[in-house]
Amino acid sequence: MPVLLSEIYRSVSRQQHIELVAGKKGLSNEVKWIHVVENKEIASFLEGKEVVFTTGLAVQTEEKLSGLIKENIKNNVSGMVINIGPYISEVSNKIVAYCEKNDFPLFIVPWNVKIARIMKTFSSYIIDDEKKQLEITSAINNALFSSEQTRLYIPTLKRYGFQINSQYIIAVIKFYKNLDNLTITNIKKEVEFILKLLYNQTVVTQIDNVFVILFTGLSSSEIKHTVKKITLMIETKITGTAYLIAVGNATDNLTTIKSSYQKALKIIDMYGNKMTPINVIFYDDMGIYKVLLEIKDPNVVQSYILNTIQVLFDYDQLNGTSYTKTLRLYLEYNGAVSRLAEELFVHRNTINYRIDKIEKITNSDLSDFNKRLELALAFKLKSLFFD
Repeated sequence: MPVLLSEIYRSVSRQQHIELVAGKKGLSNEVKWIHVVENKEIASFLEGKEVVFTTGLAVQTEEKLSGLIKENIKNNVSGMVINIGPYISEVSNKIVAYCEKNDFPLFIVPWNVKIARIMKTFSSYIIDDEKKQLEITSAINNALFSSEQTRLYIPTLKRYGFQINSQYIIAVIKFYKNLDNLTITNIKKEVEFILKLLYNQTVVTQIDNVFVILFTGLSSSEIKHTVKKITLMIETKITGTAYLIAVGNATDNLTTIKSSYQKALKIIDMYGNKMTPINVIFYDDMGIYKVLLEIKDPNVVQSYILNTIQVLFDYDQLNGTSYTKTLRLYLEYNGAVSRLAEELFVHRNTINYRIDKIEKITNSDLSDFNKRLELALAFKLKSLFFD
């Protein structure tokens, strides 16, 4: 997960005297590291997402300080800390206004405060957070693949504030286009950034070729809101890429999150290869499909289809008819002949003729609710397992 400037600022301000004078909106900037930069020539070598510290030794005039700030903004610096003292006695209103306009966080530190201590606090926070994320990710992986060995993940997760008894939901993101490593890395960072801004207790990890997100203690509406933001980001960053986000069931214990993960993977397996226009599927919204997900033997499904609707598929193939489509729509429209005739652009008498023919081919009485349910289930199973 990215380290946000707001997090570091909160941590540092508890220990040291540091004041934010401009750019509050930029506190959501990510911070990768810190650097001491005393002039704009050095600033030109920055890679971005750093916090810059300066004593003002080489930028003692307002013009030079303004030039350094502009260079920092140009190079995507996350924020700047100025040591107020003999070289820079104050930051002018003009500079404050410029930083505010550009949402560039500008901090000041009195000269009597050792800036080295603040720099150490900044760097320690970044290093400690990186260690924390690695340990949490490793623990989550153990919870998913070695759930019975609780010693491998419970102590670590408890240490970082995860409650054993809480609501946990796993979401899986899979892309159906070979993306280069840089794109995958950037997408993962963007997902992490979205989650970090909204909620603190979320985890993102990559397992094989999918991203796995652990949501902690969030309501269904909060998760749907978050997933919507993720889909908008994906469609903006990699236009036209086929992907699927599957959200598993809710569990109430850290030791059972594997169940949510497995449900999400089943959704991916069943829907992922269909390239449907639907990019997000929630387990809780699947209705009868939740029961079908639990079928583990595809041979059982194949046998069921063979004994119900396969004869109609075979008849259509041999005779060039479309009775299968007619039956599927007839079942979907709950036997509404007029609506079906309108959908297929034929007379209702033609529909009645086809239904009569379908009943003979399948040896079924479509006025019988149980028979209609049996056939409808066969269509659903075929779409899940074989289409």
